[in-house]
Order: sequence, then C-alpha cells, then structure tokens
Amino acid sequence: MYLEKTLSQKSCKIQMCLMVGILLTVVLCADSPRKAADYMKLGQYDDAMRVYADLATRKPDDSRYLYNAGVAAYKAQKFQEAQEYFDASSLSSDLGLQQQSFYNRGNALYKSGESEAEFEKKTQLWKEALDQFDHAVKLNDTDKLATENLQFVKTQLENLQEQEQENQSNEDDKQDQDKQDQDKQDQDKQNQHKQNQDKQDQDKQADSSECSNQDPATGEDR
Repeated sequence: MYLEKTLSQKSCKIQMCLMVGILLTVVLCADSPRKAADYMKLGQYDDAMRVYADLATRKPDDSRYLYNAGVAAYKAQKFQEAQEYFDASSLSSDLGLQQQSFYNRGNALYKSGESEAEFEKKTQLWKEALDQFDHAVKLNDTDKLATENLQFVKTQLENLQEQEQENQSNEDDKQDQDKQDQDKQDQDKQNQHKQNQDKQDQDKQADSSECSNQDPATGEDR
C-alpha cells in the first residue's frame, strides 16, 4: 500500500514536471518575437536575424518572420542573406508583404552592387535591383519610395554604362598611343641602324681610296 502511494506520488511529480516543462517551452516560444524586436531596438541585428530565422523555420506558413529576418540582415549589412530572406517572403500570398519584399530585395541588391568593383557583376546586380523595384511599383504604384528607387537605379545604370564606355575608349586610345610610340621607337632604331651601316660603308670606301693612291711596291703615296 505504501509502495503504491509512493509510486503514485512520484507519478504526479513527473506529470507536474512535464507540464511545467511544456509551459516553459510555450512561454519561450511566445516571447521569441518580442525578444527579436528587443534585439532590433538594441541594434543587435545578427541576434534578431537568428531569432526571426528560427521562428520562420518553426512557423513556415508565416512569411512575416522571413521578411523580418531580411530586415535584420539588411541592417546588419549582410546583403546576400537579406536578398535570400526577402526572396522567400516575396512568395507570400499577402500582396502587401510581397510588395515590401520586392522593394527591400531591390535595396539589398543595389547595396551589394555598390561594393562590387567588377563592371559585369555590378551591372547584373543593379539590373536585378531594377527588376525588383519594377515589381514593387506594379503591385503598388502609389509607393513613392519604390518609384523613386526605380528611377534612381535606372540613372545609375546609365551612368555606369557611360563610364564604362569612356573607360574603354580611354583604354583603346592608350593602346593606340602605346602602339604608335612603339612603332616610332622601332623606326628610330631602324633609322639609327641604317645610319650606322651607311657610316661604316663610307669609312670602308675611304680606306679603299687611300690604298689605291699608294705605290704597291713601296706603300708610299704617289
């Protein structure tokens, strides 16, 4: 009887512990979005991105967590990660979230292009940014920022193309000038070589003339 009572008490304790554990888990999960928001306020964007990404994994039907992870990544200047999160959140059935995802992915792509030194890669990133802003404007043509960014990136791309053409033209001019300089140097060398050869020939002719004016027997001048 005592044994049954003891086992019953232990069983109750175990059940209570399990309930407490479940309760704590629920509370922690409920606090995660608030914790992420706190990280954002404190400027701890990497931590906020980590929490939002974890929430997105646990709640795949809620694209807001993917979007918020993208915002945190952008503020942390992790533009590649931001592009990926915004790309995922743009698949949401919420048109408003879609529109904001396109807009912010455009911003992330533009920022990535800013730090890219290679012309081809920079152009590709900015063209993708242009496409994202275009999608954002089509979903909401009253979005002034999206419209302004669309025009801004268009202008930047045009300037980039003009600068590249100017650089290419300067490079071609430089190559032409280098070739002309090299040709002139080669010609000068040829002329100098010819002058040296002509002088040597003249010296030989002078020596031959002196010999012809001497007596073959005595070697004296006649």
